[in-house]
Amino acid sequence: MLGTRTRKARRVPAPASPVKSPGRMTLSPLQLSPKKRPQSVPPSPLKLSPAKLSPAKKTGSSSRRKLALSAANTGVHKAVSEVLNVAAPDELLCRGRQTSDIREFIAESVSQKQARSMYISGAPGTGKTACLQKVLADVDDVKKVWVNCMSLQSTNAIYNHLVSKLCASGRQTTMKENEAIKALEKKLVSGSKMILVILDEIDHLEGRNQEILYTIFGWPMLKNSKLVLIGIANSLDLTDRLLPRLTAHVKVRPTLLHFPPYSKQDIVEIISARLAKVPNSDTVVTSAAVHLLAGKVAAVAGDARKALAVCRRAVEVVERKVRRQLLLDIDENIDMTDTPKKPTSGVVGPAVILQVFNEVYENVVVQQCEAGADSFPIHQKLAVCSLLLMLKHGKSKEAQMGKLHETYSRVCKGRHVVPVQQSEFCSVMEMVQARGIVTIKSSKEARLSKLSLMLDETELVRAMQDKELLAAILRDSSSVRK
Repeated sequence: MLGTRTRKARRVPAPASPVKSPGRMTLSPLQLSPKKRPQSVPPSPLKLSPAKLSPAKKTGSSSRRKLALSAANTGVHKAVSEVLNVAAPDELLCRGRQTSDIREFIAESVSQKQARSMYISGAPGTGKTACLQKVLADVDDVKKVWVNCMSLQSTNAIYNHLVSKLCASGRQTTMKENEAIKALEKKLVSGSKMILVILDEIDHLEGRNQEILYTIFGWPMLKNSKLVLIGIANSLDLTDRLLPRLTAHVKVRPTLLHFPPYSKQDIVEIISARLAKVPNSDTVVTSAAVHLLAGKVAAVAGDARKALAVCRRAVEVVERKVRRQLLLDIDENIDMTDTPKKPTSGVVGPAVILQVFNEVYENVVVQQCEAGADSFPIHQKLAVCSLLLMLKHGKSKEAQMGKLHETYSRVCKGRHVVPVQQSEFCSVMEMVQARGIVTIKSSKEARLSKLSLMLDETELVRAMQDKELLAAILRDSSSVRK
């Protein structure tokens, strides 16, 4: 009985005591009350042990390292993008001869107080305006007026615009045309200070009978004239095509200066000089990408501004990809244990250049051909069709300049068009080359230079087939002599 009562007594819990016995202080932490447990072991929503949380902390520090690295890389991208802007640089490369010719022309005219005129031609982006602006920055003691003829509301507005600049101290005038011309002529022959007038996009002054252009180019020939006139336009043959009377008189004939399209090596030099201003720029744009871009742009138009714009856009495309990759890397909701996608290299290579170039230049030449007569002069069209005729009926994929001119002359006579002379024909083909339609292999003798098509022949023919005259020329095999 005693043993039974003793076992029952052991199962009765001990009475609560307001004073804890020393024995309870030796209990392990697992026997503490639940209220004190959060202080020693923080709860985890994923119910992971402290040992399993440590890899996540390492991953977080890795993301911070990626953030710092990517920020540095995008900083280089931004610096490279800034130096590839199309603004005129401090140093104009690959245009030393043209810059020297302009500087010499202005210096002689001012020092000798001799009124003269110059016509500067060249395709867009070949450095015409940049060269002239660089030279004018060093010209002093001359009244300088720069007019962009494209901004004028009408061709006749040029007279009042010049009166406001030369005679009215910048105030707008509304004189009649004859009154404005008389005021300008009086200003040009009076005083002792030379006046330098630059008319950019001068071909926009083309009008009926070209009287405006004849009047302006005749001002330097006035008695005691102080005018030095410089006209700028894209067309190489503007003076021959629109102003034939100027070439007939030596005294009024303007000095001609042509800016040829930039070659591949020129464009490589221009872009490389820009990139050299940024440390570690080779980690952003590869040399192979620069050479590929230069070759593509030189074949299409030789436009340095387009080359810089394409390169800059390629850098911006890659920079956006780097930033997007960075956001994915530091997103806390992504399971970092999954297999990551292939990271963005952040480098502009040939593939990126091709992608951006195709977006900018897609079918550009065909669009020019389909744009109409204003964008594609008739003599250039006739020359291209003559080349197509020779290639169609010949065995070679090349044609000599001299034989092409002979075929072109027969084509012109059959269509009652007066052909240009051999020397002028070479200039016409240079303009066609600037459009990226043909390539010219130069020779010591111009007649022996060889030309070949840069485009697919069927594509160019298809672009011209909707022109009835040109389609008839392509079907005319009698103009080609075997």
